[in-house]
Amino acid sequence: MNGAHTANELVQYTEDAAAGLKSLPSNGRFSAAALEAVYSMAYHLLQQGQHERAMRLFAFLTLYAPTDARHLAGLAATHQLAGNHAQALHLYSLASYLQPDRPAFVLRMAECFLRLDGLSAAQALLQLVVRHGQENRAHEAAGARARAMLDLLAHEPAAA
Repeated sequence: MNGAHTANELVQYTEDAAAGLKSLPSNGRFSAAALEAVYSMAYHLLQQGQHERAMRLFAFLTLYAPTDARHLAGLAATHQLAGNHAQALHLYSLASYLQPDRPAFVLRMAECFLRLDGLSAAQALLQLVVRHGQENRAHEAAGARARAMLDLLAHEPAAA
């Protein structure tokens, strides 16, 4: 089995999984406008530092719109801010899985790995974001941030 075939299968699997989640009965219980209003409230609570309240709203959103990567990333951010980096990493990876063209999710994953003493994994993800930023002008800022983080890590003294 070659790499291209495997990549195509992964894309198909992702699309099938997202379609399956979208077909869940919970997905149609609230209108898009209602979910957007809840998202707006959750986002503003997060910005105001009310992480626990925001977490409850983002968790609600992930139940009723499980394929919206913004909801997963919002929930991940609340966990990251609460110091639950393993859970945040899991949620950011799901968001990245659903929306792979968002390097911000990968940057957050790298931050989580750093907090979990996963230096080599963090560096690999940061290098991926740097390459993505070089290949796509829309993501140059994320690439530059990843490059800066890699430079800082290269100058960090090794832990004893």
